[in-house]
Amino acid sequence: MLCIVEVALVVCGSIALIWKYERFGTRCAWNAARREVTVGVGSVDFVADGDVWAACAGALHPGWLLAFRALGFVYFLPILVYDLCFHGVFSYRFYTQWTFTLTVVYFALASLVSGKGMFCNRGRETDTAQSVSLLKGSPEEAGVSSPRASTAPEETNAGCLGYLLQILFQISAPAVLLTDAMFWLVLVPLVIPSGFRNNFLNINVHGINALFILTEFMVNTMPFPWFRCAYFTLWSVAYTLFLWIMHATGVSWWPYPFLDITTASAPIW
Repeated sequence: MLCIVEVALVVCGSIALIWKYERFGTRCAWNAARREVTVGVGSVDFVADGDVWAACAGALHPGWLLAFRALGFVYFLPILVYDLCFHGVFSYRFYTQWTFTLTVVYFALASLVSGKGMFCNRGRETDTAQSVSLLKGSPEEAGVSSPRASTAPEETNAGCLGYLLQILFQISAPAVLLTDAMFWLVLVPLVIPSGFRNNFLNINVHGINALFILTEFMVNTMPFPWFRCAYFTLWSVAYTLFLWIMHATGVSWWPYPFLDITTASAPIW
């Protein structure tokens, strides 16, 4: 009962944060036309269109970010397929499998968003170049500024795909780091037998994934508002409830011993 109360409090707190700062409905930032200039919590939920596909705030060509994201998807997808073929869907009893699958989904969506952003931006650059060429020989060329030429484009929001990408990253990044830290700092030294040997699969799902996620964090331009970590807590709660349901249906074995609710230290874990 104490574990249930803890999980319920986490769920209520996460939903409260999302409801307060995400601004769904008529005040939803997903429909905002421009970035708010107000500094403070009122604008923390905004993600600009360029933020989801630009690399290093424009210091690096976005094509490199697209190539890296595509590499992440192409590299991790066969590993996920192999893992599912070798261990079956029952492997989803592990939090690692949930996290690794989410990482593959993230890099797939990130590749799509990067490609879409680069393509649309190239179209806007072409339109701008054409409009400037049409102004040649006009009075504006003699020193009179043109409203069309001088007006900067509005900083539009990222749209549904962009916000979904940002949310997926703020779920997968802490989930990957948590998974790898628990594996190397808790499971390997305390739970897994001393004869354990790493293989290609373990190295990728408990190490290389973190390397890709940290590189993505350093290269992309997305903002990371703290309140969207509530999605990560809901993700982890969903896995916890999944374990409880699986245990209630007759599966007595716990994939992680420290999540066994029959022990006295369960509420602490």
